[in-house]
Amino acid sequence: MSPQLSSWPLISCKYTAYTHGARRRIRNRTMSMHTGWEDLKRLALSLDLPGVTEATSWGQPCLKAHGKLWVWWSPHEDAPVFKVSREMRGVLVETAPETFYFTDHYRDYPLVLMRPDHIDATWARDNLLAVWRAQAPNAS
Repeated sequence: MSPQLSSWPLISCKYTAYTHGARRRIRNRTMSMHTGWEDLKRLALSLDLPGVTEATSWGQPCLKAHGKLWVWWSPHEDAPVFKVSREMRGVLVETAPETFYFTDHYRDYPLVLMRPDHIDATWARDNLLAVWRAQAPNAS
């Protein structure tokens, strides 16, 4: 666990999801009940991945990986937005509706929102790494 997260109270959370093509049960812990953009940004930046920059999108702070949106906080939903496949989003929303959801605004995009009081640090870290890899330029 990164030093930034060590002082946060942790709460049990479990759900089933497809990850990297395999179905597995995930038992993780969630971040503080008061997680916000700064906490999520600190988690993402603690991964220390090359090509990650702080930016703005539609006037709101976000993080980009390799010049593409990577993760951001929806001001309208007051919740983090993560990139996932539509298939993964369906599984997450169906198996853990207390944690994952989407609104009409995000319906046509491969994105999922996570309720701030149920942010799962391990899932977020795994998702951020997978999206970062997918957005990385091909090595020549």
